[in-house]
Amino acid sequence: MKLENLNMTFKKNSVTAISGNNSLAKVLSLADTNGYIVKINNEEVIDKSMYTKKIMVVYKDFYEQFLFDTVYKELYFYSKHLSNKKDVDKHVLDSLKMVGLDNTYLNRTIDSLSISEAKKIALASVLSVNPKIIILEDITKYLDNKSVLELVKLIRLLKTKYNKTIILISNDTDFIHLISDYVYIINNDKVILEGDKYTVFKEDLKKYNLKQPKIMYFITKARNKNIRLPYRDEINDLMKDIYRYVN
Repeated sequence: MKLENLNMTFKKNSVTAISGNNSLAKVLSLADTNGYIVKINNEEVIDKSMYTKKIMVVYKDFYEQFLFDTVYKELYFYSKHLSNKKDVDKHVLDSLKMVGLDNTYLNRTIDSLSISEAKKIALASVLSVNPKIIILEDITKYLDNKSVLELVKLIRLLKTKYNKTIILISNDTDFIHLISDYVYIINNDKVILEGDKYTVFKEDLKKYNLKQPKIMYFITKARNKNIRLPYRDEINDLMKDIYRYVN
C-alpha cells in the first residue's frame, strides 16, 4: 500500500465514509501505520497503547478478531474493565441487544454462528469497549437487507445519542449514501473526490469502479429532465416527492 500526501479529517460525532480503497483500516487502527501520522483530537498517536478506549475496528476479515470459542467469553473479555461481574453481565447483554441479538446467543460457539451473526458479535465486542471512534470495514458484506437497515438505525443511535465518531470503509455506495455525513473517494492512492454525500454522488463514479447510489441515480436522471426532485436519503421520502410532483 502506498498512500502519498493523504490528508483526511474525521469530524467528531459524525459518520465519514471512505470508498475506493479498503486498505486504510489497518492504518486508521494503527495496526500498520508504516510511517503515516495518525491524530485523534489533534493529538498525534505514537503507539497502539494510546488507542485504549479510543478506537475500535470491525475488520473485513472479522473472524480473525475472535479470541475465544463462545459468544459469552468473547463479550466478557471486552467488558471486564467494568467494576463488578454483575455490571459486566448486564453490559454483555446490552451489547448483544444493540446488535439485534438476545441472551440465547451467550452459550453459542463462534463456529456455530452464521456469517451474519458472527459479524454482529464482532460489532457487539467493539461496542462493549465503548470507544470514541468506531471503524467499520465492509460492514454490510454478508448482511441481509433487514440486518443492514438495523445497522443503519444503530449507527444513527451511536452518533446522535452516544456521540460516537463512525468511519465507514466500504464500496457499498447505497449504504454509504443512506448513513454518511461526509464522503472521501480514493483512487490510485489519492483522494480524488470529497464532500457531502450529495455532492460526491452526483459525479460519475464508473471510472473509479464504483456505482452511483440507486436513489442518486434516479434523482440525477430526473434533474437532467428538468424534474427538480430534492436530494433524499430514504426511498420513501423520494416517493412522496414524486407523488407531490405528479399531482
